[in-house]
Amino acid sequence: MSMSEHGAKRQNFLGSMAFLKDAKARREAALIAPFLDAQFYLENNADVAAAGLDAGYHYAKYGWREGRDPSPSFSTSGYLSQHPRLALEGTNPLVHFAQGAGSRDSAAEPVADERLRDEIALISEHFDPAFYARRYRGATAGDMSAAEYYCRTGWREGHDPAPDFSTSYYLTTNPDIRESGVNPFWHYLIAGRDEGRLPIHPGGWRHGVLSRQTTFEAHCADWKRTDPEPDLLSREALAERLEAMREAQGMLISIGHDDYRKTPGGVQLCVEIEARDSLAHGLDYLNLHPWQPLPKLADADADSILCLVLNGRMVGTSRASNVAAALSSLPGLAGQTRLVIHHLSGHAPEAVASLAGQLGVERAHFWLHDYFTLCTSYALQRNNVTPCSVPDAASNACGICIFREERARQASRLARFFETLAIDVVSPSRVALEFWEARSDLPTASMCVHSHVELAPVPTG
Repeated sequence: MSMSEHGAKRQNFLGSMAFLKDAKARREAALIAPFLDAQFYLENNADVAAAGLDAGYHYAKYGWREGRDPSPSFSTSGYLSQHPRLALEGTNPLVHFAQGAGSRDSAAEPVADERLRDEIALISEHFDPAFYARRYRGATAGDMSAAEYYCRTGWREGHDPAPDFSTSYYLTTNPDIRESGVNPFWHYLIAGRDEGRLPIHPGGWRHGVLSRQTTFEAHCADWKRTDPEPDLLSREALAERLEAMREAQGMLISIGHDDYRKTPGGVQLCVEIEARDSLAHGLDYLNLHPWQPLPKLADADADSILCLVLNGRMVGTSRASNVAAALSSLPGLAGQTRLVIHHLSGHAPEAVASLAGQLGVERAHFWLHDYFTLCTSYALQRNNVTPCSVPDAASNACGICIFREERARQASRLARFFETLAIDVVSPSRVALEFWEARSDLPTASMCVHSHVELAPVPTG
């Protein structure tokens, strides 16, 4: 058979199928005619009226699949919600009603409200409001519950009602449900799970993380602040403000990744305790953290905006270069400044080394709160889903991870930083220190363990 003959046969086949579908739609249009309000349908569907189509024919062929109502007393979506198998079977709901197979009362009710109340009630029994609030901040409105928001709007926005159900996955793998326009979680609860339909990818939450990941650059872009930059203090203004706020002769400068006063966490608690004890030992406590947080080091040539907190009080914000210049201009700090590094995330180590140099600091304490010095993925999670134990950077195990390239760039910059200053590494546990020592080739002046807590047996009797 020639290509032209094959094409002609295919067109004839498609034409026959279209004719059969039209014939079916016309038969259904005749059957539902007593229950369809043509004037109502055309007035509420201007596109159908503009196309000059017959109301009954359009509803039978397209309208019910698009969720259009044939009359003021019949809700297509409401009827389908009470008879979900109709959508799965491709059965026109008004035909089902006209043949007496469904309840006449169900079609005549103010449908939507009643159906929605039942839907919300069922979904509320299986809904995880805490999960929803964490993932979709500000999604609810007024007195509306999270479950109601999901039923009215959330599922259409791709929201998940619980960690064990993926709205997008269910709709993607069940095109019949997607085309029916019914709430996917509601369908799963009343029919889908009994039919063996999967609520989430077999890979679980790991698949969800991996499916949303693209590149490390995209990962960083999610951290980008959208609010305007703050007013920045000049070198002179910053020096004047710092001098006015000082309470001690010397100063302990701590490098952190966020504002320890506002963000709860273990690192932040450690910084808070350190800040409290610093003044008791005759040292002002100055915390420097980036205004723009980052899941990596700041670029080497970036003059980052730093936030300054002195003895628990906000000083202001300024460029890293101005911070170094202002501090070096303060009287009495020469030989009276100490440096402790809690986290370099969001900082340029080159700028920290420059600050130390201008203040005459040759030695610094470096806390191993996590393993950021081994890899940009500070928790050592390959692609944020699987523990990796720091494989060789040239290995395939590292090559499949989105952090690989940044890890290599970071390693060389940290090596130069550890060579510039004499670094005393402080670890919260012996196990953490031994793990880090076995996998790191960074030069250190010393290493020690400073436990956060000591466990002791409780006396009995």
